[in-house]
Amino acid sequence: MPSIRSLKPNVTREEVIRQFSGRGLSATLRNLAYGRLRSVAELYIPFRLFRVQISNGGVSEEKLVAIDAVSGTLDLFQFDHTPGGTETF
Repeated sequence: MPSIRSLKPNVTREEVIRQFSGRGLSATLRNLAYGRLRSVAELYIPFRLFRVQISNGGVSEEKLVAIDAVSGTLDLFQFDHTPGGTETF
């Protein structure tokens, strides 16, 4: 069975909690609208990686992009190089 590679998170769990539990007016308004932060979960969404050739007005460029493999509705990711090594697990 093939393994599913995932990108490592670019924020820590503590940074997420701090961001969503912050202080000040924006945190107060968010708490009033949605309630206090109750839990944080790690979420890994599989992506499919594509190398695409874009031609526009005679100018051609190659891009490395990824789209979520679940429904294809999330934002398109763009990479400078194929993620691997220390960037994935």
